[in-house]
Amino acid sequence: MKNGYSLLLGEYFDAEEVEYHDCKVFQITCPSCYEPVFKVARDGASSSVEYLSHYSETKAKPTECELRVKNISNSEKNIHNTKSRDQKLALFLSVFRGMVAQNPIYPNGCDKAQSQLNRSKALKWLKATMFEKQPIMARSNFYQFCDEYVSDIKGVGGVLKTSFSIIMQKRIAFDLWKYLSSAKGRDNYYFLFNHGYLMVMARLNQANETRGRSSDERFLLLKMMDLINGNRKQGMEILTEMSNTTVSAPFAMDGSDFFDKFGAEIMHEMMGALISLPYFEYLKNIERNENH
Repeated sequence: MKNGYSLLLGEYFDAEEVEYHDCKVFQITCPSCYEPVFKVARDGASSSVEYLSHYSETKAKPTECELRVKNISNSEKNIHNTKSRDQKLALFLSVFRGMVAQNPIYPNGCDKAQSQLNRSKALKWLKATMFEKQPIMARSNFYQFCDEYVSDIKGVGGVLKTSFSIIMQKRIAFDLWKYLSSAKGRDNYYFLFNHGYLMVMARLNQANETRGRSSDERFLLLKMMDLINGNRKQGMEILTEMSNTTVSAPFAMDGSDFFDKFGAEIMHEMMGALISLPYFEYLKNIERNENH
């Protein structure tokens, strides 16, 4: 069969989109009889053929199942998948802050850590400006941010601790990002901005503990601390100074200034948070609770 249905995600998938291990992880089944299926790939004379197949011991009749599956139109699958993704987005948004708060940088609680940033008049102005002036991000650009984050994690010997594939994590993260960057998502966008801000500061402090901060890192951390304590006028002056100060290699690309570096680092951590959240674990917990 050319399509499978994920019991966990509530979505239809083309066989080409499914990896071998996905059948178990995402609970891929036959869209007609809902019995488990597995991925098959066979090399033909001119090209390979990928499809999903029933297990030999199935009680269903594969031929009849496949005939019924063919009656599901692409528009029906797209409508169903869109509704399913909207439902999952609502679920993830309902626990979004709680998932972010599990990060180790919040040993004394996420609310307490973010409250100081929320009191800053300089950052309040900056967040509003960035939110209102941000361009609409294409999926390909968002995925590039995510890929860069994953690459950086691997570069320091780390691993993305999620049970979903990177492809699935990126798709869910992009759905969340589209909402967060909309008018309704402003508060959660500010929350994620604060998280990115704190993550950058945490990395700069960690660098000092492990190898000592460079002069560029000290300058950036100092200005970020000044922004937290500054008013709107002071914030504008600080950001102007950052934009007029060139960053030295290898801390940033040639020709960059500290405002560019500052914004890129925060965005890097915002994307990193979205790509790293435990979406799979949350869905499994819901499924587990529904079955008990």
